[in-house]
Amino acid sequence: MGLHLSKEVILAKRERLTGIDTKQILLKLPSGLYEEIIRIVEEKKLWNSVQEFIRDALIAEINKQDQAERDRGK
Repeated sequence: MGLHLSKEVILAKRERLTGIDTKQILLKLPSGLYEEIIRIVEEKKLWNSVQEFIRDALIAEINKQDQAERDRGK
């Protein structure tokens, strides 16, 4: 039988190995949105977890907002 680690243990281990400071948050999503994320993650196979998908989506949105602010400043 394989070793099964919780997502929290995996994230904590990743933080220790990378030295990246992280904050654990409670995030509630509507069931339909969560199911859509699962579908995309499984279909596209670009992410290893829902957490990675959400992190990438947040980074993309932050970059989009930063670009919009720069464009308004021109």
